[in-house]
Amino acid sequence: MNKKLQKRIVCSLLGLVIIGISIRLITMGSKAALQVLTEPKGAVYIDGEHVGDTPLLLEELSAREVEIVIKPNDSTLPPFQTRLSLTPQVKTIVRHNFSNSVASSLTEIISFEKEAKNKAWVTIVTKPAQAVISVDTQTLASAPIRREMSPVVHTIGFSLPEYVPHEVTIQPILGYNLTLYVELARQQTPQAPAPSPTETLGEYKSKAVVAVYREPSFGSYTIGQIKPNQIVQVLTENENHEWLKIVVDTSITGWVRKNLLERYSPVVDEENN
Repeated sequence: MNKKLQKRIVCSLLGLVIIGISIRLITMGSKAALQVLTEPKGAVYIDGEHVGDTPLLLEELSAREVEIVIKPNDSTLPPFQTRLSLTPQVKTIVRHNFSNSVASSLTEIISFEKEAKNKAWVTIVTKPAQAVISVDTQTLASAPIRREMSPVVHTIGFSLPEYVPHEVTIQPILGYNLTLYVELARQQTPQAPAPSPTETLGEYKSKAVVAVYREPSFGSYTIGQIKPNQIVQVLTENENHEWLKIVVDTSITGWVRKNLLERYSPVVDEENN
C-alpha cells in the first residue's frame, strides 16, 4: 500500500471522518506512532509534556500507556483528556471535535492489534453504549460489536436518540483487529430567548382595606390584604374586567376587586398634598 493511501485522512461536515488507515506507514522496529487531529486546533500534551500542536504526527514514540491532554486554542472550550496504549508498529489516531461542553464534543480513537489469523477484524465501542451501528448502510447491531470484515473501505454509521448522527470511513487490514472507539456528541438544545420584562397595567392605589384572593372569585381563599392608599402593581385583569391581578410588595400575587382600586398618579397625589 503506498504512502498516499496510508495517510489519506479527510473531514466530513460533522468534522470527523477517517479514510484509508494502514498500519504499514509505521516505522520499523519497536516504535509506535500517534496522530492527533482536532477542530479547532489545540496544544497536545503527553504525560504532562507539551509535544506539539494539532494537526500532529509523532512516529518515534516508545510503546507504552500514556495520558493525552489536548487544550484548544479557544480557551472558552473545555480540554480533552484520555489514556491509551501506544503499540509497536501501530499508528493510533485520535480525532476530537471541541464543543462548548464535554457532552457535546465528538471523539474518535482508532488503533490496531495483531491477530493470530490472517483475517481483518473490526471492534466498535461507543460512548454512550448501545448506539446503533450500520456498515455500508446496512444496520448490524448495537455497540459494542466485533466483526470480521473484508479489507476494503467501509462506512460505519452511528445513531442514538438525543445524539448527533455520525459516520466514519475505515479500511481494515488483514492480520489485525481495528478498534474504533467513538464518543458521540449530544445534541445541543437551543437556548430559549431571554424572557421579556413582564408587561403590567401600571400602578394602582387601594381605596380601603382590600382582601387579596387566590383566584378571581369571592369563593376563593384569601391570601392577604392591602391597606388603604397602598400602592400595588397590577399585572392583568380577568375576562369580565371585574378583577385585577396584583403583586403586593413582590411577595404576594393574587386577585382583588377592580372597583376597590384606582389608578395611581404620583403627580396628582403630590398636587393634592
